[in-house]
Amino acid sequence: MPTKTSPLRIYTSRFGEVAVPPEQLIRFPRGLYGFEAVRRFFLLPHDDDGLFFWLQAAEESDLAMLVTNPLMFFPEYELEVSDADADLLEANSPADLSVFAILTVHRAARQVTANLLGPVLINAAARLGLQIELDPDRYTTRRPLPSREAA
Repeated sequence: MPTKTSPLRIYTSRFGEVAVPPEQLIRFPRGLYGFEAVRRFFLLPHDDDGLFFWLQAAEESDLAMLVTNPLMFFPEYELEVSDADADLLEANSPADLSVFAILTVHRAARQVTANLLGPVLINAAARLGLQIELDPDRYTTRRPLPSREAA
């Protein structure tokens, strides 16, 4: 009979202490751009609709990024994953991967922008994640997020 592993108790500055089942930890072998030394993250839902999540670092209590599936807002968004990146993520097909864009909230401008240049890919089954860089002539790090009705 398999034994159930106890959730990890992780303190975060934004959400307090959260219980995270070990199978929900996502390892980023290369970290994220600007945070290369941080390798373990987990996703926390932000809303009841499942549109927004927090990508919270397991080792850095202050590091959490708001993310969303960019295809929900930008249906024309396209990305290619190299064979090397697919291998690193242990992905056998595009269906193995979830795509997220990191969001920035600009309070003064009352605007939210999406980083479409550096999407985050997650293979939940393999518990692996990777941030890749797309074509800077096609995508930007500050694409205004349209209202959901306009998307």
